[in-house]
Amino acid sequence: IKMELIFRLLFKRKINEIKTGKDELYSVIRRLKKENESLISKLKNEELKNERIQFLINNNNMLGVNELQIEKTDKGVLTLVKIKHNPIEILIYNVDVDNVYEKHTLLVYTSSFGESLRIKDIQGGNSFGHGSLAMKHLFKLAKEKGFKSITGDLSYTDFEHKDRLFHFYEKHGFEIKLFDNRNYFGSIKKELKT
Repeated sequence: IKMELIFRLLFKRKINEIKTGKDELYSVIRRLKKENESLISKLKNEELKNERIQFLINNNNMLGVNELQIEKTDKGVLTLVKIKHNPIEILIYNVDVDNVYEKHTLLVYTSSFGESLRIKDIQGGNSFGHGSLAMKHLFKLAKEKGFKSITGDLSYTDFEHKDRLFHFYEKHGFEIKLFDNRNYFGSIKKELKT
């Protein structure tokens, strides 16, 4: 009877050890499944980014594009930047999007006006650093091409968000002059240091 009791105690202990090991094993399996799902999701996201970049390179008008760069905005958004030199045109596309075929996020058109580079239009932008990234490239190209300043007009089309506009241009060192005429409510100018 004593041997039987000892055997039962040892058997119960071994059964409990096996159950505990089994529970720990199931816990590890659940954790590994979650990690696997996360890795699969990240891989799919990277594949989508790659597909987006391939689409932007292969299926968009590359005529006249002098530079093509993949870089992050100052807010961490991954972008593809297309730069044309003559006239200077900067197109910025988000790379990390759900729709591979989404159009540009920001576009800057310019023209030459003597020793000044004139911003004709900026389309897009959404407070994720696209505008700052565009300005960085615009300043660099303007200096390389020998422009003394960058100028532009403030259109009444943008009047409703003028505070945001003023903040953006002041942040990038532009002087803002307000006036009132038929098409514009002000102008911007930034002197370029050589």
